[in-house]
Amino acid sequence: MNHSSRRAVLIALLFLCVPLDLFASDHLMVIQEVFPGTPANPAAQYVMLRMTSFGQNLVTNDFVEVQDASGAVLGRFGTFPATVAQNGTAGCVYPFCPAILIGTSAAQTLLGFAFDVVVDAQAGRIPLPLAGGRVCFRIGSLATNIPDCVAYGNFTGVNSIATPT
Repeated sequence: MNHSSRRAVLIALLFLCVPLDLFASDHLMVIQEVFPGTPANPAAQYVMLRMTSFGQNLVTNDFVEVQDASGAVLGRFGTFPATVAQNGTAGCVYPFCPAILIGTSAAQTLLGFAFDVVVDAQAGRIPLPLAGGRVCFRIGSLATNIPDCVAYGNFTGVNSIATPT
């Protein structure tokens, strides 16, 4: 076996031995909580994402999509402008991996701790419908990639993901 053939075999073995999850940075995520506010404080809104494996913190340009009660897309609740600091420890498993919070300053004040992303000043931001709707976590670089969606309240649309991952 010549040198280039050995190299090809070693590279193939490497890909077989290394879990593919190590190459991912943001797709092993679920939506854990959606808080669309209250009638008394409709501006206090957040979405909590939970990593299901460590190292899912490279969320730059990923976003939370907002849909109305029928499932029609309204826009974005918020976009992650950069990587978040926490990424969990090797071997963490859901629900013991870190959470990522994206929300409004009113929700941050109400809860009394810092969010990873505050969305108030983001251009084109759509508030979560108080009565109900659905939110989907979307990977920004792959706009059709939807790791998770959660419906709440009076949602009547089809609660499925067209392109599951």
